Amino acid sequence: MKPLRRLVKVGLAVLAAIVLLVGCGIASDDSARDIPDNALPEALQNETTTTTVSDEPGRTSIERLFLVEASSDGATEQLAEIPVEIEVPEGPSGLPAALVQALADARPTELGFPSLTNSVPPGLEVLRTDLGADGVLDLDVSELDSVEGSGQRLAVAQIVFTLTELADIDAVRFFDDGEPVAVPIESGTAPAGTPVRRIDDPSLLASLRRSETG
Repeated sequence: MKPLRRLVKVGLAVLAAIVLLVGCGIASDDSARDIPDNALPEALQNETTTTTVSDEPGRTSIERLFLVEASSDGATEQLAEIPVEIEVPEGPSGLPAALVQALADARPTELGFPSLTNSVPPGLEVLRTDLGADGVLDLDVSELDSVEGSGQRLAVAQIVFTLTELADIDAVRFFDDGEPVAVPIESGTAPAGTPVRRIDDPSLLASLRRSETG
């Protein structure tokens, strides 16, 4: 009888184990379910990443543009500097290009300076800027020749004076659609490929110094 009793006990133990396993089984669903983040193992939670797209506007800077004003007697013209806030693009060429484009887009009346004028043609577009180790900025623009005579000389001077306000720029070499071009200066014409400095317009520089010191 002992072998039979032992067999019955073994059978009951096996049956109990089967019932326990069925009771602990994972219920099946007809469709997939989302697993809450806090139900994931810690290792998987740490691997979860979030991508944030920033809509923060670019950095702005207060810079100076040079516009044109008539002298007190109206016989000559001189340069006047005005402060403007511009958005600075990234990269080493960002600020010079932004300054020239801001100069081309400047409308004195809209900026609150109705007595000033702007000789830089509004259609001018900056194509390339490249600053050399010698402090000469190669400036490639379009439409500079759309203004002629004294107007073009003033436009060139406005650009040169505006850019050389930056500490690392000493002179500007002008290009038009990739080709070096001659530009008018006070004494005549700066040959193509020649850097232009403030000193090339001594009367404008002198009047500017008087306004700065006075």
